[in-house]
Amino acid sequence: MRKQLANERARFAFKEVSGLKKNLKKEFSRYRSLVRSFPAMILTNGYGSAMAFLFSKQKTSSEGLLYIQLSKWLNERSLFKSHKEDLMEYITEQSQDVYRQLTSETLALLEWLKRFAEGMDR
Repeated sequence: MRKQLANERARFAFKEVSGLKKNLKKEFSRYRSLVRSFPAMILTNGYGSAMAFLFSKQKTSSEGLLYIQLSKWLNERSLFKSHKEDLMEYITEQSQDVYRQLTSETLALLEWLKRFAEGMDR
């Protein structure tokens, strides 16, 4: 089960990052920098604060794209139901257990996004 989930994360991350690389060449290095630093932001400031940062910067390409990718992945994992509300709203209403689960899953996905972004930034 764990290996399958890791493979699903990797597949999702590769698809997302390679699509960005093709379509947003100028913005890609900024995106790479963001996915490299975002896990540290989560660990330093907390998940809610870090996600609020992305939420507040949705109009900018890199932050907005990352916010959409994380929302999409959490929805696919059935950790967030996007048809009900925005991810940020959902985060603010969750119990500690769900909050920890969201944090853990987001960090796991970010590891793959970071690996592929670094590998494709050439």
